[in-house]
Amino acid sequence: MEKKSDRTIIDTCKPLIKHSTKILVRKRKESGKFDILYIVNIVAFCLSIISTILFWFTDAYNQMLLQNIVLKNDTLIKEWYFNPPVNKIIKVYVFNYTNFDNFTSGYDTKLHVNEVGPLVYEEIVKKTNVKYEGFTITFNENRSHIFLPELSSKSEDEIITCPNIALISAIPNVIRMGFFAKVGFNTILSATRPNELETLTLRDFIHGHTNDFMNAISKFKWDFSPEDIGILAQRRGVTKKSLSINSGIENSNDVGQVVKLGDKTSMNIWKSEECNAINASDGVFYGPEKIRNKKGVQVYLPEFCRSLPLEFRKKSFVLNNIPAYYYEAPENTFTYNNKNYCELKSIHKNHINGVLEVSDCLEEKPPAFISHPHFMEGDDKLFEHIDGLKPNRSLHNSFVYLHPRLSVPLYGVSRMQLNLRVNHFKNYYKKFPDGLILPLAWIETTTSKDVPKKFKQLIYLSSVFANNFEIFIKFGSLITMMISLSLLIVQLYKLTKETCQDSGRV
Repeated sequence: MEKKSDRTIIDTCKPLIKHSTKILVRKRKESGKFDILYIVNIVAFCLSIISTILFWFTDAYNQMLLQNIVLKNDTLIKEWYFNPPVNKIIKVYVFNYTNFDNFTSGYDTKLHVNEVGPLVYEEIVKKTNVKYEGFTITFNENRSHIFLPELSSKSEDEIITCPNIALISAIPNVIRMGFFAKVGFNTILSATRPNELETLTLRDFIHGHTNDFMNAISKFKWDFSPEDIGILAQRRGVTKKSLSINSGIENSNDVGQVVKLGDKTSMNIWKSEECNAINASDGVFYGPEKIRNKKGVQVYLPEFCRSLPLEFRKKSFVLNNIPAYYYEAPENTFTYNNKNYCELKSIHKNHINGVLEVSDCLEEKPPAFISHPHFMEGDDKLFEHIDGLKPNRSLHNSFVYLHPRLSVPLYGVSRMQLNLRVNHFKNYYKKFPDGLILPLAWIETTTSKDVPKKFKQLIYLSSVFANNFEIFIKFGSLITMMISLSLLIVQLYKLTKETCQDSGRV
């Protein structure tokens, strides 16, 4: 079935072809030969019209290129998506608390932290349990980490002092569970005597560990698993919730858009429909139409049940002068009462700008908050009782360079800090201001710079070569159309005049 644009092109050329054919047939009968130059001009004119309409007034060429990123069978992009040729690089920066004794004794009025790191890991991601349903692909991710000591500034055996994640996480859960839970929890505290801050190796703090207290509360009514206590613990192994994305086969502009988390098409933990929505980028494809028009995009973070915004800032170049659009997280990402901020339904306390509570998204429901590193762009309250934080936008903001046509990331850095809120319980944390938010660590995620040759070729063909070819065809077809039309008018005038003169002689 012919498209409307194709029908229009044919209708445009038809009168000229019909009229020219009559003249040429008549000329053929009279002179016994065709005017080859005239035929060539007709063909050139019609082809130039087709090219002009297709390249100037339709999106056909762009849609043809976008087929390179559609997740359909037997394509290189699909193979890369499910078996990435480039692994992620994870850099972990840990906050070491250096004056705990002086603070609890009242000698120091602020806790002091030193940033330790980075500890660098290669994160290997494989997609498992892959299922296809219509234009949707559902899968889980299986992650593992390899320590890279040659890129790290510290050994995993180095000792630090850090907040007791298990204890801080358990307290608000026990408080919610009521009287009998508190009695049982008191018994565990008396028997195991956990410290408010722990002295651990970086390995134990990052990957997780067990102790008597953790083993005891894991058998308690509260849903708790010691294996989940660690900065990278939640990123290790097979994800508990599956992710469903659009394959882009029906519409290439929807490729990589998250449509479902687990069995849910929307969440029910945030106060607004916009925050509960799951329609956002998977972080691999960002929506070609949005990027082409320099619109803001949302990236979905399934571990926090929330999408975070990225906004266009400028045009740039990466990977040996490949054109790119530079996007970054806006300054008000974690600012209360703005369009990007989300609030849990369970929150009834005063808000602090610079952090976002995500406790209801996590299975153990710890009092967890995410923020920019070093509480960048956060409220002064976050710094009131903690010293040693040095926020710097150039070091702590998240950004990505996106391909203007394909919307895939050419290079990017994601930076996120993990924090816990302290709650008083019996004699625990009485020296800490109730509700104090303690920074644990921040994580920087990038991709390896060892980009496969085939990927570089695809990017080059879809940018430099494709752009130059499009410009050449667009202006070439326009110029060809104007020249061939001028020649046709002259030739048609001559042929018509000769035909009229011949008819007059007869």
